[in-house]
Amino acid sequence: MVAWHEVQAQWKRDARSVPGDPAETPGGRDPADVVETQLQLAAATRGLVALTDADRRAIIDGLADEVLSEPLAAREKMRRYRARRRLAALVADWGRSCPS
Repeated sequence: MVAWHEVQAQWKRDARSVPGDPAETPGGRDPADVVETQLQLAAATRGLVALTDADRRAIIDGLADEVLSEPLAAREKMRRYRARRRLAALVADWGRSCPS
C-alpha cells in the first residue's frame, strides 16, 4: 500500500513540474499489486526453503496428485496438510517481521 501512495505522489509531483497536459497513468498492472505479489512470492520462497525436504515433497506431490485420478492415502493427506500449515505459519511469521 505504501508503494502505491509513493507512486501517486510521484505522479502528482511530475504533473506539477511539467506544464501542459496532466501525466497519464501507465498502462498495465497496478504497481501496488505488482509489489504485493513480489512480496508474497518472496515470503513463500523463504518459507519453502525453511521447510524440510519431506515437507516440500509433500506440498509439491500434493499439487500433482490433485490432477491425478488416484486418491491419496490418509497418511499422505495428513502429511500434506501439516506441511501446508507449517508453510503458512512461516510465511505469516516472515510477513510480520518485514518492515512496512
